[in-house]
Amino acid sequence: GTMQTCWTNEIAFTFLFFLNLLNYIDRGIIPGASEEFSTFVSDSLDTSTPDLYVGLLQSAFIVGFSLAAVAFGHSIHYVPPFKMVGVGLVIWILATALSGLARQAGSYQLLCAARMLSGVGEAGFQCVAPPFILDLGGRSGGRWIAIFYTAIPLGTAIGYPWGALFAASSWTWSGAFWMESVLMCPFALTCFFMPFT
Repeated sequence: GTMQTCWTNEIAFTFLFFLNLLNYIDRGIIPGASEEFSTFVSDSLDTSTPDLYVGLLQSAFIVGFSLAAVAFGHSIHYVPPFKMVGVGLVIWILATALSGLARQAGSYQLLCAARMLSGVGEAGFQCVAPPFILDLGGRSGGRWIAIFYTAIPLGTAIGYPWGALFAASSWTWSGAFWMESVLMCPFALTCFFMPFT
């Protein structure tokens, strides 16, 4: 119908590209504001060696991602792809919002759990996007995937100054997480109305 025609394959691909970009901007926040996070960890855990704990924060998403990828990978056979992406993004939005809240709570544990949860949300998206893009792209599928993955270095490169600029402002690094939560909301909402099944 009309909905299907306005959602061309190119628009759907562009949508997924920007999702991936925002996801990798998120990954750049902690290394981009490493001094501020070190201070937070020192205060929260009362430790003089915060580097280890900051490193754990940066890799905590892998735990959530690894576990959730199995569940999402199984669900893809029963759930429409964009519904699953939408569910993943709602989890991701919650995770980034909680990441920002951790500073107010003064809780390293909350921040670490929120970073793990962001991996759960990402799994819902990353399990669907690459095979879906290959289908969308047809003969150009390989090229589309290559472009899709340029969001990894590009998003991370944006994430470093994003984290640093927010951390140095009155918003603090909490604002870096909250702003991306807000930016992701329309994407998450749109996923539940996508015509692709």
